[in-house]
Amino acid sequence: MRGRQYAREQADLAVSLKAAPELNSFTFDGPWPVSGAYDLLDNMYCADNGRYYETPVDWYGLARQFGYASWHQSALYFKRNVLAGCFIPHKLLSRQVFSSFALDWFVFGNGYLEMRKNRLGGSLGLS
Repeated sequence: MRGRQYAREQADLAVSLKAAPELNSFTFDGPWPVSGAYDLLDNMYCADNGRYYETPVDWYGLARQFGYASWHQSALYFKRNVLAGCFIPHKLLSRQVFSSFALDWFVFGNGYLEMRKNRLGGSLGLS
């Protein structure tokens, strides 16, 4: 009994799809410009300040891009939360500092932790 009803529903669906074909589409977010007009020209240099190489990446633009695409942002937050969940706190590195370091690493592809020292030269912690 159920098989005949299912077959009839499938036939009705096929007939209705053939009768009125239409295109449906949806989007998760609005259109956002990937970059400005001059961003490509801004990256055509190789800065050398005498001490180290400065990458031709606009870090502020990269930080803005993180907020534009919510589907990428949520994936990076998920990866950060997984790492923070597995993190074992240390006396020099708190979970909050590690969480912010991990997010910086995922967004920018680099990061650093600075050793904070007290007046006697001992370690206060990483920040």
